[in-house]
Amino acid sequence: MRSAGWGFKGTTATCDPLEQQASPLSENDTSTGCYAPRDRITVKRCTTLFRLDSSSKDRESAVGALRRSRVKSVRKGRKCSMTAVLFNARFKRTVRRGSTRTRLTSGSSVHVPTPGSVPLNSGQSERAMPHTYSDVSTLARNIQAGGDISAVVRAAVAAPTTQGQIVSGGGGDPSPTPRARGTMGLTREWYNLNTVGLPQKVINTIQSARASSTRSLYDCKWRVFEEWCLQEGHISFQCPVGVILSFLQDLIDKHRAFSTIKVYLAAIAACHVGFEGKTASQHPLVCRFMKGARRLLPVSRSLVPLWDLAVVLNGLKMTPFEPLEGADMKHLSLKTVLLLALASAKRVSDIHALSVHPSCTQFAPGQTRVLLKPNPAFTPKVVGSCTPIDIEAFPPQLVSSGEQQQDLLCPVCALHTYMDRSKELRLNDQLFVSWAKPHKGKPVTKQRLSHWIVEAIALAYTSQNLQAPLGLRAHSTRGLATSWALFKGVSIQDICAAASWSSPLTFVRFYRLDVSAPSVARAVLGTLLSRDSTC
Repeated sequence: MRSAGWGFKGTTATCDPLEQQASPLSENDTSTGCYAPRDRITVKRCTTLFRLDSSSKDRESAVGALRRSRVKSVRKGRKCSMTAVLFNARFKRTVRRGSTRTRLTSGSSVHVPTPGSVPLNSGQSERAMPHTYSDVSTLARNIQAGGDISAVVRAAVAAPTTQGQIVSGGGGDPSPTPRARGTMGLTREWYNLNTVGLPQKVINTIQSARASSTRSLYDCKWRVFEEWCLQEGHISFQCPVGVILSFLQDLIDKHRAFSTIKVYLAAIAACHVGFEGKTASQHPLVCRFMKGARRLLPVSRSLVPLWDLAVVLNGLKMTPFEPLEGADMKHLSLKTVLLLALASAKRVSDIHALSVHPSCTQFAPGQTRVLLKPNPAFTPKVVGSCTPIDIEAFPPQLVSSGEQQQDLLCPVCALHTYMDRSKELRLNDQLFVSWAKPHKGKPVTKQRLSHWIVEAIALAYTSQNLQAPLGLRAHSTRGLATSWALFKGVSIQDICAAASWSSPLTFVRFYRLDVSAPSVARAVLGTLLSRDSTC
C-alpha cells in the first residue's frame, strides 16, 4: 500500500491498512507565528498537528509539513504539486446549489496519490493551480474505517482530472470544485468525456445535444443521487448496477411518478461511467426494472380540462381587460399573451422568443392578419420544430346600434395595441417586456411569462366572482387549444403542424382532452327529447 501513494497520518488517527508513525512535530518551540524545517520541525500554538509521510527517501523535500491553522484551513510549509487529497473521516457535508463543503475532522487519514501518477498539463505555469479529482468527498465515504482503501485509491487514479482549487488559508473549509472550468453543466459528465481525451470544444458540442433546461434538470437529479450514495457509502459515478436499482426502488417506495423515475435514470446514465461500454440505462437489469416500474406505476391522465375555456374567454371581454385603450399595461399584457398562447398552441419558450423587429413581426394591410417569427438566435426545445405563427384577424361584429365593432377576443387587435403602447417603455426587441419597476421595459423571462398566463386565467375567473381552479399551469393552454380545435373540425395534421408535434401520437397520449363534456345520460335523454318534440 505504501507504494501506491502517500500516507498522511494524524497523531490520533487509527487506520488498519496503513502503518502509524509518530509525528516529528513538537509544540515546545519558542518561536511565534511561524515554523521552519530543521532536524525537528516545531510549531507553537497548534493543538492538532499532521504530517505527510512518503515512502520515498526524499519525502521531507517532496511534501513537507502540513498542519491545521486557527481558521480551520490546512496549510503547507512550501509549495508542492499534488493530484488529490482523499479524507477518510466522518464528514459534515452541506449541500448548496452548485457547491459542496466538506469539513475535515481531527484524527483523519489522508491519501495523496503520487505526483507522477497523473501527468500535469505541459502548458501549465508554476503558479497555476494543481490538478485535483472530482467527487473527492464521495470517494472518501468509501474509505471509512475498515473499508478497502486500495480499491478506492485505484478508482481515484482512474478518475478524470482537471485544474481545481488549491487548499487556501483564507478561512474556508476545503471543498471540491463545484464545476470544472468551461463546463456547460453536468460536471460529472464533463469529467468522463475529458478522461477519454476529448478536446474542450468537442465536449461542449456533445453536451449541447441537450437543452440548457435539460442539463440543469439532470444536474439537480444527479446531485440527489450523489447525496444518496454518500449516505450509503458508495461512489456515485462508479457504483455497481445494484446500487442504482436500490436508489430507483427507493423512489418507487416514496411514491414518485414513473416520469420522475425516468428523469433520475436519464441523469444517472449521463454521469455514470456505465457498464461494458454501455450506459447505465442500457443495462439488462435496469431495462427490466423500468418495465416492471411502468406496470407498478401506471400513467394516469385526466381527460377533463382543469379550467373552462368559455368562462375565461368571457372574462377577457370584461373589466379590467376591456376596453383595451383604457386598460393598464399589466392587464393588456396578460390578455395579449393568453390570447396568443391559445391562438397559436405554442410552448411558452416559443412565445418568449418572439420579437418586434420588422423582420420578425409583419402585419398585413388593414391588420387583417399577422405573421410572427422567432428570434433567429432562438434554439427551440425540439430543433427544427419552431414554425412561424400566422394568425388571421377576427371579422368585426355588429353591435346593437348597427355599428361594427372589433371583436374583443381578436388576438391580432390585442397584439397591435400592445405593441403600440409598449413602444415608450421598450428597451429590447423582445415582444413581451416588463411593465413593473425596477425592470420596466426589460425583457421578461420564460418563467415570468408563464406566471402571466396563469394570472390571466385566474383573473378572468375572479373578475366574474368565480373561484379560480387550483393547480393552474401555463402549459395547459396547449392541450386545451388543440383539443377545442379538433372538436371544431380542424384536421389532426394542421393541429400537429401548429403545435410543432411530429406525430399525432404525442397529441393523443399527452394533450387530448374531452372538451365536448356531454354525459351519457344527457346525450341519450337529449336525443329522446328532441325526437318527442318533432313528433
